[in-house]
Amino acid sequence: SDNNFEISPNPVKDQLKIQSYIEDNADVNIEIYGMSGKIYQKLNLNEAAYTTEFIDLSELPAGTYLLRIINGNEIHQMKFIKAE
Repeated sequence: SDNNFEISPNPVKDQLKIQSYIEDNADVNIEIYGMSGKIYQKLNLNEAAYTTEFIDLSELPAGTYLLRIINGNEIHQMKFIKAE
């Protein structure tokens, strides 16, 4: 469920915090897309249990973005705003 993932702050200036609870041996991919569909960042979490990740978005232009979290067969999407 989407309750397994939380992002903050929103809007974000420099560091986006992703908190997640993932199952043991989960292979979770995180992708950040612009609204035009351009992919800006990809990262992989291959961890278990409760995880907190920080993504540096300081070089990302201001605007609206889509965070896509792929957890096995589940895809979670969240919009966030990158402030100047």
